[in-house]
Amino acid sequence: MAFARLAISDMKDRLRALVYLFYLFEVGIFLLLVPWSPFWESNYFVTRLPLLRELCLSPFSRGAVSGIGVLHLLVGALDSLTFIRMERE
Repeated sequence: MAFARLAISDMKDRLRALVYLFYLFEVGIFLLLVPWSPFWESNYFVTRLPLLRELCLSPFSRGAVSGIGVLHLLVGALDSLTFIRMERE
């Protein structure tokens, strides 16, 4: 009985880690690509507020958002390596 609880707990931890890694990679790719897409230029807030339009369409702010995406991808890569190493032990 205790072994079954341990196996279920271990499976929950694995699933939680995989969902977390999927989140990191998905958000990282989204933040990396969306600031340079047409969607970024034509969203509701950018079309309605001129000050926000200047801020959002500047290459600096687009690069900052893409940089956050790169950070998500790097953290995902490092955490996936850690996950693989722990699975091998």
